[in-house]
This record gives sequence, structure tokens and C-alpha cells, in this order.
Amino acid sequence: MPLPESALSAQNPILKLENLHRSYGYKPVLKGVDLTLHAGEVVCLMGENGAGKTTLIDTVLSRLRPPVGTIAYNGKTIESAADRAELLSRAGVLGHEAGVFADLSALENLSLFYRAYYGHVDEVGDKRITNLLGMAGLAHRQHDLVRTFSRGMRQKLGICRMMLHSPDMLFLDEPLSALDTMGVAFFFDVVAEFRQGLCALVVTHDAAPFRRVANRFERLENGRIS
Repeated sequence: MPLPESALSAQNPILKLENLHRSYGYKPVLKGVDLTLHAGEVVCLMGENGAGKTTLIDTVLSRLRPPVGTIAYNGKTIESAADRAELLSRAGVLGHEAGVFADLSALENLSLFYRAYYGHVDEVGDKRITNLLGMAGLAHRQHDLVRTFSRGMRQKLGICRMMLHSPDMLFLDEPLSALDTMGVAFFFDVVAEFRQGLCALVVTHDAAPFRRVANRFERLENGRIS
């Protein structure tokens, strides 16, 4: 269930976007986006194709060009490369692709990503990987190459990858894509288990599945959130 508005308003925001702009060449896409996300909050972002929903996520997470406007993480404005690296280290991302390696097994994928975050897989890492694979229903396939997985299985492994480092922000672009009923249930189990410590921005065309978890629905239109 969504956290009550009173509980959210008492918290400092994890992520705050103010007057965010982004253009492709001479074509403006984002024209002054304002958005605030608190811990425990799931916000669904709606809009037509080409409205700039994915561009908004890419702008927040970009390692390259800084945007026009302000991005603040835990009250600190992102200005330097070190600031941006800190923000990226606390983000979990799932896009149209699962972001895993087809020529590695499920277990090898998660071990590799865990080492990338922490340097080695310790007892805590082993337990977290095992728990996530179990929640995803992939434990019995953990030693199989990902190239043998269906698209839905890869998406579930992508959710596991996204949650490995206990992020406090999730950026999800159509996260239910290719998931079957059990996969959708797994996704919402993850949201329910971890939501109090994180915020989530979900890009979706279908609001219905998120009505039981979303705190609010926003619409991106003409480059602004309305």
C-alpha cells in the first residue's frame, strides 16, 4: 500500500528535480520539469510516445552532459563528477533491456555485478544473491546461461541485478514488459519489501497494475509535468 501523504511530507526528499531542460540539437524535449521523490514513494510517469519520459530518466542518470536545471540528491545539489558518481551509485535502473550478460549464468551475472559494487562477494553478498534468485523463481536455473532464458526470465534477472546494491532510488522504464503473472508478482514483492527505504520513478503506459502501490501519477506533456 502507498505510504500516506502526511508521512512523506515530513521527510526530506531523496531526489528533487527543478526546472530541468534537455534538448536534442535544436529540438527541446524537457522544458522545465519539476519533480520531487521521497523515501517510500512510488511515482508513475505517464505520457504519449515521444513525450520525453525516457529522456527524463536518461537526463538524471547521464554521465556525460550535465542538464540545464537542478538535480539534488538527499538535499545536495549535483554539481561535480563526484556528486554524480554518488547519485549513480545509489540508483537501481531497469530499462527495456534487462542489462545482463547472455554468455554468463544467472549466478555469474549477479556475482559479477555484486563484485563491481563491493569488490568481492562476501557472506552478505552470497545471501543477498541467493535470496533474490529465490524470490525471482530462478534458483533452479541459476547455473544456466542467460542466453537460454526467455525474455521474461531475463527481465526477472534484471530486477535482481537492479536490487543487488540496496539502492535508494529506482528508475524503471516499462518494468513489467515481458513478465508473466509470476514475474509481475515478483516485481511487486520487491517493491513492497524494499519500498520504505527507497523511492521509485516508473515510466509506464498502463496505470492499472500500479494503482495499488503508486502514491501518485504524473503526466509529462509538452515538456513539462502537469
